Amino acid sequence: MRTIHTDLSHRTADHCIPLSPLRAKELCVRAGDRVRVANRDMEVEADIELRDGHLVAVPCWSTLTYTD
Repeated sequence: MRTIHTDLSHRTADHCIPLSPLRAKELCVRAGDRVRVANRDMEVEADIELRDGHLVAVPCWSTLTYTD
């Protein structure tokens, strides 16, 4: 499972984590992929979805773990 390091506080109103097209291309992720999204002290599994023409990581908050 690919890990995406980003700031988890940058979320949309529906708690998704937006991905820029350039960042998604760099990480080789696309809609339908399952990833791990992490920052310094937390990580969560997420599904990549296309919403309103933009890729977002949709977290499964029940998988949230603290890594400190």
